Amino acid sequence: MKKVIISCMAFLLSLSSGSAAGTLDLKKITDGTFSPEYISGIKPIAGTDLYAQISDDGQRIVRYSFKTGKQVDVLFDVNDTQGQKVKSFDSYILSPDGTRILICTNSQKIYRRTFKATYYIYTVASRRLDKLSDGGPQQNPTWSPDSRQVAFVRDNNIFLVKLLYDNAESQVTKDGKFIKSFGTKGRGDGQCIGPQFLAHDSYGNIFVTDFGNARVVVFSPDGEGLFTFGQRSGIFPGFTAPAGIAILDDLVYVADSVKGSIYIFDTA
Repeated sequence: MKKVIISCMAFLLSLSSGSAAGTLDLKKITDGTFSPEYISGIKPIAGTDLYAQISDDGQRIVRYSFKTGKQVDVLFDVNDTQGQKVKSFDSYILSPDGTRILICTNSQKIYRRTFKATYYIYTVASRRLDKLSDGGPQQNPTWSPDSRQVAFVRDNNIFLVKLLYDNAESQVTKDGKFIKSFGTKGRGDGQCIGPQFLAHDSYGNIFVTDFGNARVVVFSPDGEGLFTFGQRSGIFPGFTAPAGIAILDDLVYVADSVKGSIYIFDTA
């Protein structure tokens, strides 16, 4: 307690001495004269000792070194893009792998911290700028962990843009409304008899365990049948009752509920 009182007295003495010198007084403390300055827009770049920041003129995203504080290069410049053109931007979102940037323009405030805006996808290597969507402003765009897809909200619905498929856009509604189905009953490509579980790879292809045909059926992101696997071949004995399936690091893990085994396949 004694230490606290001494500290407070020392602070008050410093105020009075500063006030006498005309450099510090209570008014300057309360009116914000000595409020801290903030640095905004700094975003560390994963896996490096670099960070990105919007330039003072608001026209570029510049990459700096944490070690030296010096500029390394320019990631984005409104005056140097291929494809679409923008005159200015409000903020940006780096992709997890650092190869692309979501450029936020024409922000429109909704309520407090919520807003909608027109976003563009910028590819750093090619300097190409493309609109994220032509359907209207977007909210809360989010990169997928592999940087190949972007999800966003518009009119309370969720949309997904797949960059590897020419920025193909699909909608997921908020109320579970039916959108479409894919696959038919049978034994050919794109057909199942008793589909069980599914998983998708980094390209968006969908893998479905087909219990009735004792195999795995693979569909494209749009639901087109591509191929099947799981039949007896070489040292692989074939499935009896494929059930659970998972894809990790582009390796396919399939559990056979009768054999009690988990089989691993590549996706090449």
